[in-house]
Amino acid sequence: MEKEPVKLVQYMRPSGRKVKTFANVESKYAYWVKKDNLELSCEVSRTGEVAIYVRRADEPEENEIVEMARNSPGPNSPIEVLQKLIMKKHFEKIDKGD
Repeated sequence: MEKEPVKLVQYMRPSGRKVKTFANVESKYAYWVKKDNLELSCEVSRTGEVAIYVRRADEPEENEIVEMARNSPGPNSPIEVLQKLIMKKHFEKIDKGD
């Protein structure tokens, strides 16, 4: 499958400083990020897990969805979780009829 980079904001510990980073996701997910105007962010927790956040740019932060990922390749990796949340937000929009 072809992959494309998507931009994320990574919140750095302990200051919360924002750093722009990229993740390579399957092309359909990159398309949905652009089409649905999604904002993606992440941060590494004290346990080493990665919190992945996804919301639409026009939504309040309360509507953001979040899920924890293992900070390693394979099942429940950050890329896998990111793609799952992008898909969830994309179909949430469709279900609402937007």
